Order: sequence, then C-alpha cells, then structure tokens
Amino acid sequence: MNSFNMWLTMLIPYLVVLLALATVPFVSLRTPFGVSVPSKERQHAEISRMRRQHTLLLLIIAVVIAGLVGFLDVNGVGRIATSAAASADEASAPLLGSAATLGLLLVGFALFIAFHRRMLSLKEREGWQQEQPRQAATMLSFRNEPNTYGILWFIPSLLVTIICAVIAIMSYDTMPAIIPTKFDWDGTVIASHAKSWGIVLQLNFIQLAMIAGLAFTNMAISSSSVRLDPSRPEQSAEAERKYRRGISLIMVILCFFIVLLLGWVQAVALYQGSMGGESLFIAVIPMVLVGVSIFYMMRVNKGREAFDIPSRGEDRHWKLGSVYWNPDDPALMVEKRVGIGWTINAAKPLAWVILIVPILLVVGITSFADQGIFVRKTSGLGWTLDFSHPGAWFVLFIPIAVILSVLAWVNHRRH
Repeated sequence: MNSFNMWLTMLIPYLVVLLALATVPFVSLRTPFGVSVPSKERQHAEISRMRRQHTLLLLIIAVVIAGLVGFLDVNGVGRIATSAAASADEASAPLLGSAATLGLLLVGFALFIAFHRRMLSLKEREGWQQEQPRQAATMLSFRNEPNTYGILWFIPSLLVTIICAVIAIMSYDTMPAIIPTKFDWDGTVIASHAKSWGIVLQLNFIQLAMIAGLAFTNMAISSSSVRLDPSRPEQSAEAERKYRRGISLIMVILCFFIVLLLGWVQAVALYQGSMGGESLFIAVIPMVLVGVSIFYMMRVNKGREAFDIPSRGEDRHWKLGSVYWNPDDPALMVEKRVGIGWTINAAKPLAWVILIVPILLVVGITSFADQGIFVRKTSGLGWTLDFSHPGAWFVLFIPIAVILSVLAWVNHRRH
C-alpha cells in the first residue's frame, strides 16, 4: 500500500472544498455573502473587512479539522477494518478523510450563514435598500447572437459513450464471469459481482445521464432571462454573453473529460481486471478539473463586476442567501447569488424535476446494476427485461421520465 497516494487522494477533495468555500465572498462582488448591494458600495470598508474575517476564520477552522483528523488517526480512533489484511492507516483514511471533508463543508456553510446575517444587518443599517435601482434593462436582440455553445458540442461526449458501450457489448461473451466493481487505494479489487448487462453497461448509463443533464442545463442557461445595466445595456450585454459562453464551455469540456474518465474506469474494470497506479489519477483528475473550472469561471465573471446589474429577486426571496424561492417569478433557473452559475427557483415544481431526475437516474443505475435485470429470450434472439426485479421497472421508467420532463419543459417555454 502506498500511504502517500492514499492520503493525497483523501486530501485533494478537502482542499477543493476549502477553495470553493474560501472564494465565496470574492466570486460575486455584486452580492457579497448573498446580499445585493449598490455598485458604489461594493468596496465598502466593512464589506472588505468581513471578507478578510471570513477567509481567516475559514482557514483556522480548516487547520483545526485537519489537525483533529491527524490526531485521531495517530491514536487509532475511527479505524474500521475493511479487510483482514487492511492496515490501520488504510482502514482509517477513507473514514476520517470523508468525515473531515463533510465537517469542513457543514462548518463552512454555518460560517457563511453567520456572515450573511451580518451583511443583511449592515445593509439595513447603511440604508442601501433604497439606493438600488428597481429594474434592470433588457435587450430583445440579446439572443440574436449565441450566448452559449449549442447542443452539438456535446456530440463528442456522446460518441465516446457509444464507442465504450459498443465495445462492451461486443466483448460481453469473452469477459470473465466475475467483474470487479470496487478497487482499493493501491488498485486491489475489494468488491466484485457476477457478470450481467447491468454491471457491464453501468458506467455507460451514468455517462448518458451526465451528458443529458449538462446538455439540458446548457439549454436552460441559454433560454434564461437576462438582466443588464440600465445605463450601459450594450456593454453589459456583451459581458453577459461572454460570461454565459464561458460557463457553457466549461460544461462542454468537463462533460467530455469526465466521460473519457468513466470510459477509462470501465476499460480497466472489464478488460484489465485490476488497477495499479491508475487509482490515484482516477481519483485526482476530477478534483483538478473542478479546481481549474472554479478558477476559470472566476475570471470570466470579472468582466461583469463593473456593471450595476440588480440581482434577480429581492433579498427576502433568497433564503439564507443561496436558495431562491419566488412563486411569482416564472423562471425555472436563475443566476446564483453565491458562487458562479445557475440554480433552480425552488418554488417551481418543474424545477425540482430538473434537479432530482438526474440524481435518481444515477442512484437507480448504481443500485440496480447488479440485479441481472436483463435475461436471454426463451424464443428468438437477444435479451429482454426480467420484471421480477425492481431494477427492470426502473429501466422502463427512465425513458418515460425523460419524455415527460422534456414535454413539461416545452410546455413551460410556450407559456
């Protein structure tokens, strides 16, 4: 076991979460800590001081949690043996590392809420509410030029998925009867299942679900309403267009590389049967991609900070500064106040469908993949669903759910 690789793999998610939490006050100058402020007050001394305090407290908390995890590991607390041959370090790393990352996330969110409330009090005390313009400008010509990359840009990801699935289908009969499904930190197989179509094609279904989810989000961003600076509508429209295309490009690139990564994992599991040094790269690459994406999105967002664009919805519509709840707003997806990108209007049931359906697809695929839901036909060639397994009904539900979601989306667009 390479202890360095194991702990490095556990450390990277922790650092990515820390980076994401630390950049929250600096990503959007228009809405510090989820509260909208006038453009001339965005560099207010008290706001700058709150940003520094938030960063310092977060770093102290991160160091304390990391130190606590190290102390617990040294003293053998939380060690759960995963196998008879597992060492104490090997057994404790996943448990303690995951607990540290989750703890940092929860404490970081609590810290954000505290600063969000301080920001609301500052805004009320300074009387900034009355200085905000009530409406943002709009331009009917905004969509005359593309503001996101089209759905065709997701075709390379789809082609990779199809190639992976076709190779798996053609190689099915030559695969071993037992397929590895989980690897240890050093690449040793620690879980496996009997060969079945669900196990063999599991990652391909996840690839398809991810492509569909990101492509749908890309379309939603393209069709979402735009809010511009009333005093400089054309300049702010150009900055908004660059921002949306930047976010769209990140989604296209992330989708392609994650699809490639899943294809790599599938190839290792199905055709190689064991994983050596690949385990470290497979664990690290997604984290690196996320970190680079955060940095890039912060850069493309800077071009809009010079404009006085009112945030969508009043502060009362943003619960805890991050959850948008406005039944009177017809929009399903709106720009975030905290972080970069878009979030759902939680008051709209269809928005929850957009959020939950992809999650259910991934959870269902991973839960039912090993149930042998496909069986050979008793007459004729090919395979059919075995409806004695719940997973077969789930597979039948997938296209129905997708079709209903698309129809609901189209109906919403018409109205």
